[in-house]
Amino acid sequence: MKRFRFPLEGLRKVREETARQKALELAQRRRAAHDAHESARQAGEETREGEKRIREGFTGRTSGWELKQGEIHLMDLRKRQSASENRHAEETQAAERARGRLQAAEREREAIDRLRDRRYVEFLKAVLREEQQGTDEAAAEQFRRKAA
Repeated sequence: MKRFRFPLEGLRKVREETARQKALELAQRRRAAHDAHESARQAGEETREGEKRIREGFTGRTSGWELKQGEIHLMDLRKRQSASENRHAEETQAAERARGRLQAAEREREAIDRLRDRRYVEFLKAVLREEQQGTDEAAAEQFRRKAA
């Protein structure tokens, strides 16, 4: 029996490897988005804790310098929180773009796989046709011998 050979096997392997790399990229992007989310959550907790400390520390005898230092510290905490939230949003968008690239790579790989499957079915039909033709010829030859 003949052996099936798919002429685009090299391309199929390249598409498969591309899809695997895109899946790894997506996993890395999701990990980065998760880390950024945790960082933003922690920065939010620190900001709330800083606000609480400033409110609790405020008394009628608090000096203007102490109030100013507390406000500066609080502004710094808010900036860090905002930066962390922005980083989280950016990483989430990067993960979504990576997911889109993975889906495109998977579609390309699946298209090649469907083509390969169709070619394999055509190959099998051709092989079966050849075998049937050989069987028919042998049967016809045998019939002719009996008839003669």
